[in-house]
Amino acid sequence: MAGLAELPPLAQLRDEFLGYLQTIRRLSPHTVEGYRRDLDLFTEFCSERNLISATAIDGADVRGWIAQIRHHLGARSVQRALSALRSFYKYLQRTHKLDCNPVTGISAPKAPRHLPKTLEIDQTQQLLQKKENKINGENDFIALRDQAIMELFYSSGLRLSELIALNVATIDFHEAQAEIIGKGNKTRIVPIGSVALHALREWLP
Repeated sequence: MAGLAELPPLAQLRDEFLGYLQTIRRLSPHTVEGYRRDLDLFTEFCSERNLISATAIDGADVRGWIAQIRHHLGARSVQRALSALRSFYKYLQRTHKLDCNPVTGISAPKAPRHLPKTLEIDQTQQLLQKKENKINGENDFIALRDQAIMELFYSSGLRLSELIALNVATIDFHEAQAEIIGKGNKTRIVPIGSVALHALREWLP
């Protein structure tokens, strides 16, 4: 391992890493600035504790830093900051400036997972309520298309990507079902409600 006297100060190594991201990796200025903000937090934390050299920092210091920033950052921001620090230390190892990585084995707090918000029954009915828009005495093509889209979402439970990829040839109007290619290129059959079928029949011509 490099000795304390042989290794530049932590702040200098940080600037060197940011320069590498910008000139060698050619990351966008916005991304590099994000790394800078996260690493500035870590550098400031270490400076307050007189941890000037990267070799003086261990896993306990990293955990202390995470505990500190959790007071004013959300879980996802802490995850991003720890990821930036992990990349920084991997760079130091890859450039043979350090042998050990104090971030190894340290995980960020998990972000809470929230269930998706759903519409109330009245809101759903209002969304699906058909409006006959008229252009030159004819049903508006866009309105008919949107009606078919919403009815398919509602009756068949399709994902957006599945709806976009849906081929008319895979819709069986007689059996009121459609063949869907979903995640992992897996095929499944989904039912189509009578109202959705009617909306499709109005739009397709």
